This record gives sequence, structure tokens and C-alpha cells, in this order.
Amino acid sequence: MTFRSEPCPKRRNRADSALTPRPARRRPAVRDREGANGEIPPGAANPYRIAPASPWFHVLNVSGGRSSAYMLKQVLDAHGGTLPDRTEAVFANTGRERPETLDFVQAMGERWNVPITWLEFDYRPDRTGPGRTKYRAR
Repeated sequence: MTFRSEPCPKRRNRADSALTPRPARRRPAVRDREGANGEIPPGAANPYRIAPASPWFHVLNVSGGRSSAYMLKQVLDAHGGTLPDRTEAVFANTGRERPETLDFVQAMGERWNVPITWLEFDYRPDRTGPGRTKYRAR
């Protein structure tokens, strides 16, 4: 049995190519799409605008975090402060959220005057089989 002191050429080439830096892909900066203050420049399509003739029912999932609050605010601003037709803001309470999160979601709905549907976790240990745990709308 003999051992090689050098790795086979295929492995060396593969390792060398893995260490070679790839050319960086240029992603458009936020300022390329938005103005200096975060506003959308005139003539650009608003990514938060929901088409008025859309046949779909839209659900905005509000998790109680900053990013979902930002998304909800941007959708409201894009539609004049109200949710468009056939659109619903929904918060799913799993029962493990912090009290601050629940207060924040409640405050969002009140401050922005938007109805947020709460889905509450409903656990019934006395039931067996599928459907033992489910959500119900509040």
C-alpha cells in the first residue's frame, strides 16, 4: 500500500476554486430605489400599493415586531391611511407572546385606526385526534 504525499489534482483544483473570491454581485442600494429620506421618488412604482382591481383577498400578517409594523404603516400610507378593499391585518397570538408585544399590536390598531384581527390559540387537552389544537378569531 502506498500513500501519496500530494493530494490528487482534482481535489487541489476544487479547493483552490473554493478559496478564490467570487466577483461581488452589486445589489441596488436602498437609496437607488428610494429617495434620501426613504420616500419613493415620483414615477416609481410603490411596492406597498395593492392593486385596486385585484380579485384576491390579501392578508397582512402583523407579528408585533418592527418590520411588520413598518410594512403595515407603509401599506396604510400608500392607500391614504386605510386598508384597501379585500385586505385584512391579522395577528396570531400563540399564547407565548410577551405582554409588551400584545400592547404594541393593540396600540398599532388604535393609533393608526386600523382593525387588526387577532387569532387566539385554543388548546383543548380533553379532545383527541386531529384538530385538537386550533386557532379561533377574536
